Amino acid sequence: GGGDTGGGDTGGGDISNCNGCPINSLSSLINLNESNNEVTCNYSEISNLGCVNIIETDVDEENQIITIYYNIESDISGFQFDVRGITVDSIQSYLPNSFDLQYSTLNNDDVRFIAFSFSGGLIETNCGSLFQIEYSSAEGQPWDSSDFISTIVFSGNVSDNNIPSSIDVCAN
Repeated sequence: GGGDTGGGDTGGGDISNCNGCPINSLSSLINLNESNNEVTCNYSEISNLGCVNIIETDVDEENQIITIYYNIESDISGFQFDVRGITVDSIQSYLPNSFDLQYSTLNNDDVRFIAFSFSGGLIETNCGSLFQIEYSSAEGQPWDSSDFISTIVFSGNVSDNNIPSSIDVCAN
């Protein structure tokens, strides 16, 4: 449909990061090699489209897989966000090996994802895929809702002052 393609609520920020960012920019410009789980992308190319400090979901309804892509200007030491309206069966992480990625179902049936590195590791690639979700059931098409991903928190390297104050979700 040609409905609203704005970003989701990031807990207080505006959605300016998505303005001018073409739909499906991240999923089309970030290459995910399924055979070795290697992710390749060009941060400058994506950023030049106006897609900075965003995450984007790509939904494969036929295979019931959701891929979470990102393009963020600073290093990432951890993140947390909630996903609404799906039942998670399993996750495939594309994070560095030092990262621990966990999820749990909250009282309101949202699923909270948390990732961090006990050893102080960083995601230094600026763009790529965080992880894939395999889901078994969805309430309608929750990814079409502006609050599909909410309560987003990203943390960066403590010596790096470029941590964005808000990360936006761009509609897929």
